[in-house]
Amino acid sequence: MTQLIALWHFERRLILPAALISVIAGAISRLPVQLAGLENAADSTWISVPTVARSYLLLSLVFHGVTYELRKPQEYHFYHNLGLGRIHLWATTAVFSLIIGLLINLIL
Repeated sequence: MTQLIALWHFERRLILPAALISVIAGAISRLPVQLAGLENAADSTWISVPTVARSYLLLSLVFHGVTYELRKPQEYHFYHNLGLGRIHLWATTAVFSLIIGLLINLIL
C-alpha cells in the first residue's frame, strides 16, 4: 500500500501539466480546419481527441524527464528507499499515460 501511495505522489505532479497542454494542443490542431471552414457538420468539435490522447502520452513522459531527471534528481532516492527504482517509475509513467490516453480516446 505504501508503494501505491508513493506512485500516486510521483504521478500527480505529471498529470495536470500534461493534461492541460494536451488539451491546448488538441484545440490548436483544430484551428486551421475551423478557420478554413473545412469541418463537416458531424465533426464540429472544438478539439481533436486523438491529438489530445497522443500528446498526453508524449507530454507525460517529457514532464517525467524534465521534473525528475533534470530538476529534482534527488527525489529518486526517496522512491528508491520505498523499493521503487528509476526503471520502475519510468515504466509506471509510461503505463499510466498509455491508460489515460486510451481512456481519453474511448470516453471522448
